[in-house]
Amino acid sequence: MAQVGGLRGRGGVRLRPPLASRATPCRLEGPPWRARRVLVQGAGPSARYAHTLSLVANRFLVAMGGNDGKSTLGDAWALDTSEKPYQWRKITDAGDMPSARCAATQIA
Repeated sequence: MAQVGGLRGRGGVRLRPPLASRATPCRLEGPPWRARRVLVQGAGPSARYAHTLSLVANRFLVAMGGNDGKSTLGDAWALDTSEKPYQWRKITDAGDMPSARCAATQIA
């Protein structure tokens, strides 16, 4: 679980399908404390498990790698928590990207 302000990313390891159809950012509200889905426009990361999710510069949630149940993934996505409406953006111009991996760690 990664959280910035009241916005957090929810995920976890599932060793077999079904996987969620996409990443689901949530807002933590309370008390009583509950996670509420946040509307995100456009496409985002595909369903996956064993990925990383990090908060970068106290602003960007960055999802990277994982496995979709068929193969190890090597893509990276960022969600800018300071811009509304929220929208995932695929990271494509970051220079050298690490190779595809799952169950890794990521430090921001």
